[in-house]
This record gives sequence, C-alpha cells and structure tokens, in this order.
Amino acid sequence: MLKLKIFFFCFFFLTVTKFYSQTCLDLFLKELEDAKNLPEAKSLCYDEEAYLKFWKEAKKYSKNHSTYWKAEYCYKQSSYFGFKVAWFNFEYANFLVDCGRFEQAIELLKAIPKTDPLYKNSCLKIAEIMIWIGEYTRSSNVLNIVSSTPNTQIDESKKKLLRRCDSLMAPVIKQEFYYNIDNQPFSLWGHNVTFRKVKSKFINYQINYGNSFFLHNVGAIQTRFSVQNTFLLNPLKTSINLGFGGVMYGTHNVNRIFLLSVKTQLNPNIVNELKFESNVYDLTRGSVSSILLIDQLNDYVRYNRNSGLAFELFGSFSKLNKENTSQHSIYSWFLSPYLVQGLIRPRLGAFAMYANSSQVLFSSLLTYDQIINSGSTDQIEGVFSTWFTPNKVKAVGGILDFEYLPTKKLKFNSTNTIGIGSSNEPILYLQGNKIELSTYRIIFVPVDLKFNTTYLLSRSIEAKFSYEYRITVFNKAHSFSFSIAKRLR
Repeated sequence: MLKLKIFFFCFFFLTVTKFYSQTCLDLFLKELEDAKNLPEAKSLCYDEEAYLKFWKEAKKYSKNHSTYWKAEYCYKQSSYFGFKVAWFNFEYANFLVDCGRFEQAIELLKAIPKTDPLYKNSCLKIAEIMIWIGEYTRSSNVLNIVSSTPNTQIDESKKKLLRRCDSLMAPVIKQEFYYNIDNQPFSLWGHNVTFRKVKSKFINYQINYGNSFFLHNVGAIQTRFSVQNTFLLNPLKTSINLGFGGVMYGTHNVNRIFLLSVKTQLNPNIVNELKFESNVYDLTRGSVSSILLIDQLNDYVRYNRNSGLAFELFGSFSKLNKENTSQHSIYSWFLSPYLVQGLIRPRLGAFAMYANSSQVLFSSLLTYDQIINSGSTDQIEGVFSTWFTPNKVKAVGGILDFEYLPTKKLKFNSTNTIGIGSSNEPILYLQGNKIELSTYRIIFVPVDLKFNTTYLLSRSIEAKFSYEYRITVFNKAHSFSFSIAKRLR
C-alpha cells in the first residue's frame, strides 16, 4: 500500500511539474506574441523542449520583417537550450544575413565542426556571404580549402562561387558613345571611358574620362575626368562613394567637380541614398559657354520586392555655385508586382512630381534698343540663357514598364510614362524703357519613353543600346547611347 502511494505521488509530482513548466513557457511566448516591446526578463521554469519551442517561434516571426525583433529574441533563446545542430546554425545564419549582420552569421557557421556532414556546406555559405560584403580574397581562400569530389553538388557550387569571385575582382573597362538632340536647338555627341577595379571592401575604385562635342554653332568641346572609390561599412549596412575630378572647355581653366554619397540598406527591401554632388551644368545652350557649377543635394528612398513591386521617393535641392539662385524638386513613383511571370513581365504604375526655383533665369535674346529698332514689340523672344529654372511645375501620370527575356544572353526592357502637368511659363514685355518678366499658367503633357537592350556577347563582354524620347515643359529631346563593357580576365 505504501509503495502504491509513493508511485501515485511521484506520478502526480512529475506530471504537474511538466505541465507547469510547459504552461510557464507557453505563457511567456504568448506574452511575446502580443508584445510591442520585449517582455521584462523573468525567471522561467523551462522544460526540456524549450529549444524546439523557441526555434519554432523564431521561424514563424522571421517570415515578416515587422516581427524580426521577436524572431531574433527567439533565436537567441533557442541557442541557449538543446543541441547545437548544424541545421539550426544554418537557419539562424540566414536570418542574420537578412538582418545585415554578416559577420555574426559567419561566426555562427564557423561553429559547425569539421566532423559534421554539413561542414563543407557551411564553408560554401561563408564564402558566399563574404562575396556579398566585398571580401573577395577571403572568400577565395575559404573556397580553396574545401575539398570536393568532381561532378558533385559541392564541387559545382564551389566552382560557381570561385567564378563569381573572379568575375567581381576582375578589372572592367567600359566604352560608351552617346548622341543627344533637342529643340532649343541643342545637340551634342560624345564618349566616356570607365575603368573599374575591385580589390576589397575598402578598395573599389573607378577612373572616368570623357569628351562631349557640342553642335548647332555652339562650337565647344568639353573634357571630363574623375576618380571614385567606394568603401563598404558592412556592420552599418552602408557604402560610401567618394569622388573628385575636373571639367574644362577647350583650353580654359579646369573646374573642379566633387561627389560624396552614402547608401544604406535599411532592411532587405529598402535602401536610402544621400548624395552631394558639385558638377558642371551643360543642358542649355547658354550654360556651355558660361561654365555653370551646380551644387546639388539629393536623397532617395527605394523599396523593391522580388515580385516586382517597387516604390521610390526622391528629393533634390540645387544651387548655383557662389550664387543665391536655387531650385528644389520632389518626385515619387510606384510600380505594381509583375502582372505576368514569363518571358514578358509587365508592370503598371504611377508618378507625381513638383519643382520650383527661387528665381526665373529667363531673358531676352535682344537688347531693349534692338527690340525697338526691329519694330516688333508684341512678342519678345527669350531663352533660359544659362540654367533652366522651373516655376511651380506639377505633373502626375501613369507608367507602363515591362521586361522581355527571350534568352539568358538577351534582355530588353522599357519604361514609358505619360501624364498631365502645369507650369508658370515666363513671358517678356516692354514696360517703359525696360524689358520686364511675367508668367502665365499653361497645361502640358509630359512624356518619357525609354528602351534598353542588353546582350552578353560572351561571359566577359556585355553590350548595351539605349534610346529615350522625352517631352518636358522645357524641351523635346532624343537621346541615343551604345556601350560595351569588357572584363579583363
């Protein structure tokens, strides 16, 4: 009888204890699910399956970016309990990569012992992560220590990653030719040569040289040169691009140009870039001879998903160097997910924009005396003599975008927009013995048609042709360009 009582007591004690420990953990996980912040630290009576429970919750929360913070907490808690199996390390490492914590992911994969069947897979994953963060030499070193049997999955993956390393580290030279014409009338043709070399996350440089030959009696030749380098700050998920150079017309003095941009990956789908640029403006006839220097601050936030869904918000502030004249603009667009997934992938979208200037730089082609002597004072012809300055320009419209991928080597894409806009247009008139400036509101139809074709001539040579036709409140223009890029090894 006594033995029977002891048996029931032990059974009751173990059952209640197990039930209580599970309830304690489940209540904590329920609190975490409903929380907007991490729950306060508690002394919990975890059961022996806490490792699996937290792992399960982590997988659930990792499917939605808004609950990544809960997933991270559960992964950490799960790592405190149970066995450190390789599959858990792989899954946790992939989650850390999505969060941009590359070095932590590498350390987690390094913890997989050489005796584990997944050790070689972990080395391949480490090498792949190192490629993403620009550590190409480290990636090659890791791959070279992975022994593999020919014609196996490990061997094929290793060769593919080594080819990627070699491709990314190889010097690239690109030659581009272009021709632009608009109805100012203003036209030019020119070329650019770019040499790019990647050595590490801190040494990723390119050298640019180009000439533009301005036609329609402008008679000017522009020469440009610059050097840029990109620095990768992986812990901050940020890259910094720094560049400087010069521009000159003919034998005139060299005008310095400068570039500084900071690009940050806010999450796997959102990137923000803040850029300051000081450059020569050459989009009007008058700007070529006057050599205008523009200081411009831009910022854009872009959202992209694999489904094709995309959105961008762009803002810009520009100012004439050493002058008070400035202008600002804001532009936004979005594109739907791909309507069809196949050889042709179309998307629909919309855009909206606004631009304004502190001063309208519009002036008469003739002096006051010349206008009087001509006898025609009703219509006074004027131009944006230097900088085109928009005056309360607004526009909205629709977008049709599509890609066509007939083969792996050939890609065709087109982005086409059309809308309706309004603007305060300048008008000149005589007032006493002066030429005065006024404005009147107009309605216009902005159009932008872009077509691009990319063809891989070989594994190391890529050719691209582009054409754009655009109608703005300022001009109608055609642009053509052709480029060919060659990887040098």
